[in-house]
Amino acid sequence: MHKLFNTLFPLCNLIKANKIINKKIREFKLDLETEDFMSENMGYCQNIDDKLVQIIFDKTIENRKSLEEKAKTNILIVTVAITVILGLSSLLFSIPEKVSNNVFLIFLIGFLFLLSLIYMIIGSILSLMTLNAGELKEKYDWSPQDLSYIESLTDERIRLREKKYILSSYIELNKFTNFKLNNFASSTYEHIRNSLITFFLIGVSITLVFIFSNKESKDPVHDSLSKQNKIMEGIKLNLEKINVNIVESGKAINSEIDMNNSQKILLENQEKLLEDMAVINEKLDKIIKASEDK
Repeated sequence: MHKLFNTLFPLCNLIKANKIINKKIREFKLDLETEDFMSENMGYCQNIDDKLVQIIFDKTIENRKSLEEKAKTNILIVTVAITVILGLSSLLFSIPEKVSNNVFLIFLIGFLFLLSLIYMIIGSILSLMTLNAGELKEKYDWSPQDLSYIESLTDERIRLREKKYILSSYIELNKFTNFKLNNFASSTYEHIRNSLITFFLIGVSITLVFIFSNKESKDPVHDSLSKQNKIMEGIKLNLEKINVNIVESGKAINSEIDMNNSQKILLENQEKLLEDMAVINEKLDKIIKASEDK
């Protein structure tokens, strides 16, 4: 459970880890003010050649530069990722239209999008802090006061010892700083990872939304088209009836000698024609209504 919490909220783990390092730095600086203080690593440096101590010191500075370069790469990754996420945000605004009847799904996708963006923003801030953050800007290196103090020593043995002492203390402090830098860089990576995972879940959710929305909309469209086809067939039959009635009317008029009977037949056929036309109008109204529903 603790591991899951640290995975979901890497910022909390970063704050806790750096608090421990800050405490160690404060304690170490207080110990340096104590006369003849010598940490374990500083003791080791006293027993090796001063050139090797300088190499170790230079290595800690190189490690710091390497971590800063890593931070620059993370900033570039975060910038591109945020641009992509914001670029695809327009797609998210079409989701409510697809699943307007599913408030939970709309809320879930919106929450995941916001969470992904928050992860990415925190990652970008941490990357910037790696390059330009408060005490992290402090680099422990030779100062003019240190050099002046070393030059003032006339005894070569004492000078060498003090030089190793100063270098070894800076090595310790730079290591602590590098640990903090590494924590920032690692936390940046964890936030980017969480953001991409969250964004992947958004992509899966959107895909499912469009798949199911298309399936749901397929049947109504098919039913609407079927209804329209049936209506068109009914219109076709009514037109055939009209044609038959007209032909019959013509035949009746030509064959009947009695004018009154011819008029009577004509009126009857006209009434049938009007009835058929009313049926056609009704069918057309249904087509218009079905098109509007679609």
